[in-house]
Amino acid sequence: MVDLDRIAFFTRTLGFANSMANCANKIWIFWVEDLTVNLFKDHNQCLTISINTPWLPKSFFISFVYAKNLRSERRILWDELCEVSSLLDGSWLVGGDFNAVLNVKECKGGGNPNQGSMEEFGSCLLDCGLLDAGYEGNDFTWTNGKVMRRLDRIVFNPEWSDLFSLTRVKHLNRVGSDHCPLLLQCSQAVQSFTSSFRFLHMWTHHHDFLNVVK
Repeated sequence: MVDLDRIAFFTRTLGFANSMANCANKIWIFWVEDLTVNLFKDHNQCLTISINTPWLPKSFFISFVYAKNLRSERRILWDELCEVSSLLDGSWLVGGDFNAVLNVKECKGGGNPNQGSMEEFGSCLLDCGLLDAGYEGNDFTWTNGKVMRRLDRIVFNPEWSDLFSLTRVKHLNRVGSDHCPLLLQCSQAVQSFTSSFRFLHMWTHHHDFLNVVK
């Protein structure tokens, strides 16, 4: 009851019409009256919703992620995302704290990240057909003062690109947290610049790489 009172308090204080939390009460989302939000799938590391708006012809899906620290527990999250991918049909965006990196360039300070962990994360994104949205701003989204990592990101499937021709992500300044906020901007306007090509070499080692290319 206390948690329900807290989320209701912040819903009112922040000026939103509605709110929702995942089963672990670690992920909170808030939305305005113009949106119709329905729960699609709940998980202790991920909350997936469908959204309908009066200005778009069809609904879309968003998964909010708050991954565990342990690699063994993150494997459960990767399985969950793969299951969600198999169940939904439409535009899908996934974002949040994945607590993992894809390559050593997303790290600064400390030891090198675990190779197996990076491969498992990359395989999950490939299996789900999710592409990194890129970003503007600081290269790293988390720090403990000595080590910096890009733990937070936004990815989406090709159907999302069909719905929103322009998706931009900005890494904002950290304020009162060891993570920086991510600002997502989506538009159906035609891009006025040439989109950059992004490719992760580790995908070539995936067991289904050639079939995906075909």
